[in-house]
Amino acid sequence: VETFPSSIRPTSMGILAAFGRIGAITAQFVFGALEHQILLLLCIVSALMLVGAYCCTLLPETTGRKLSTVRI
Repeated sequence: VETFPSSIRPTSMGILAAFGRIGAITAQFVFGALEHQILLLLCIVSALMLVGAYCCTLLPETTGRKLSTVRI
């Protein structure tokens, strides 16, 4: 969360928490529908984890830098 300046950090954390809850609710319906197709379910979860890992690599490194110089 160090990517966000202190002035908008609480708002950004609230938005991210809301999207996390929306994802958790959606996952119950999607994964419930795929309950009997275990291989497809594992492929979807694996793909989502890989996409999430890739997105993390796109974030800028902020160690030792002033937040005003970080571009998102």
